[in-house]
Amino acid sequence: MKVIVTEAGTEIGNKIVSFFLEKGHEVISIAGKPTDVKIVHKELTVFEEKQLLSQENKLNGDAMICSPESLRKGNHKSIDGEGDPFQYLTLLLKIAKVDHIVYFETIVDDDFSDLFPAGWYSGGSRDRPALTFIKTDFIICSGSPSFEAIRNVVEKIPVMILPNWAKAPCNPAGIDDFLEKLHMICGNENCFNKSYTLGSDETVILGKMILKYAKIRGMIRLLISLPFPASVLSAYLLRFIAKTPLCQSNNLVTQLKSRYKNRKAHKKPGITTSLSHTESLKLALGFTSALRISKKSQNPFLTQTGSYAFEGYTRAPVYGCFHIKMEKTLQKEEVSKVLGKIHSIGSNNQWYFINWLWHFKGWTSWLTEAKRDMSFNNTITEGDNLDFWKVQIAVRDNLHILLYADLFLPGEGWLEFKIIPCRGNYTFRQTLIFRPLGFTGRFYWFWTILLNRFFLNKIMNKLTSV
Repeated sequence: MKVIVTEAGTEIGNKIVSFFLEKGHEVISIAGKPTDVKIVHKELTVFEEKQLLSQENKLNGDAMICSPESLRKGNHKSIDGEGDPFQYLTLLLKIAKVDHIVYFETIVDDDFSDLFPAGWYSGGSRDRPALTFIKTDFIICSGSPSFEAIRNVVEKIPVMILPNWAKAPCNPAGIDDFLEKLHMICGNENCFNKSYTLGSDETVILGKMILKYAKIRGMIRLLISLPFPASVLSAYLLRFIAKTPLCQSNNLVTQLKSRYKNRKAHKKPGITTSLSHTESLKLALGFTSALRISKKSQNPFLTQTGSYAFEGYTRAPVYGCFHIKMEKTLQKEEVSKVLGKIHSIGSNNQWYFINWLWHFKGWTSWLTEAKRDMSFNNTITEGDNLDFWKVQIAVRDNLHILLYADLFLPGEGWLEFKIIPCRGNYTFRQTLIFRPLGFTGRFYWFWTILLNRFFLNKIMNKLTSV
C-alpha cells in the first residue's frame, strides 16, 4: 500500500512514517521542510509543501493520513492564501489522488458530520475519496504538543492552580497503540466514511495526568483547585511556560472547557487501547521497553534508577533535555581510527583526559550502587558498563554509540558519539544530553555547563588527534 503522510516533519508525523515503513508500505511524506523528516529509507519519498504547487506529475496513493496540524485554520496561509482548512484539503486532493483519507483529531467532541461538509464523507471514488475520522484525547508521545505541555508544566512549576476546565474527563492513548489502530484502519474498506473514538478504558482528568507524570518522574507537585475557568490566562501561561504555540494553547483550553461542561455525557471510547495510562507514560519517558510489556512479567514497570532505567530508548532523547553539541570534520581515512578510539573507552585508554577524575568518579559510584564493570576487549557492545556509564546503543556499522550515566544526579545524563557522512567527508558529533529533574536539575546544569564544555572539548580533541 502507498500511503501519503501530511505534516510528516512533526514528531508524531515522523513516528507515523517510520511505523508504516516498518510494516512494509511505500510512504510519501509532505513536510514544511524536507530536513524535518528524520528518516532515510528506500521506500520513502519526501516533498516540501511549497514545491507541491509546481509539481506537474500528481502524486498517487492508496491512502492519505492527515493530522490536526494539516487542517487547522490559518496553519497554511503561505500555501493557499486564505488559510481555510478545507481549501488546504482541496489543494492536497488536486496534487494527490487517493481512495481513502484518514484524519485524526485530539480533544474534540463534535460530531463527525459537523467537522466536515457532507461532500467529504459521502465519497469513495477517486474524485471524492472516502474519509475516516479518528477522535482521540491526549496522545502520549514525546514531542506531542499536549504531552510536552504537561512535561514543561510539571518540570517547572511545583505548585499549580487547577481551574475547572482541567477537570474534564479524558481517555488518553499511547503512541504505540495509536499507530497500531491507525494502521488497521488505513485503507480498510470496512472503515470508510465512519467515525471512531480511540483511547484507554481508564478515564482520568488532566490533574491526575499531571500528578501521575510527577510520580513517575519522582517529583512532588501540589495542585490547588479554584472554581473559575481562567481559560484566556491559562492559554497564555501554556504559551510562555510550556512553549506551546498560542493557537494550539487556545484550541486545547477551549476544547477542554467544552468537555468539562458536557462531562456528564462523556462516553468511553469505542476502540480501547491495550496499554494503561501509566504504561504509556513509562514508554514515552523511556523507563521501560515494549519488549518488557509484551512479556507481561509480574512487575515490569518499576521506575528504578539503576541499570534498567531508560531501556526503552532506541535513540538519544531530544525533548525536555539540555544539550552540549560539538562537531568536527573527518577525512574518510580517519573514521576507522576515531571509531577505534571510541570503542577503546573504558579499557587501558580510559577517557583520554584527566583519567584520575574518571577513576575517582568510578570509585564514588560504589556509593550510588552504580556498576564499575569495564570492557577490556576494545569493543563496546550494548549492555556493557564503562565505569559509571551504561552502553545503551552501540552500532559500529552505523557509527553510533549512546552511553547513559548510571549516577545519582538531579536528572538523567547521556553521552552520544556519532559519525555522520557529509558531502564526501564525515562529521564527528559528540553530544552531552541532560534531562533535568525540576529546578534542582536546572540549577545543576547551568552550574556545571562551562566545566562540561571544557572536558568535552578536551576529550574530542584527543579522540580526533589521529
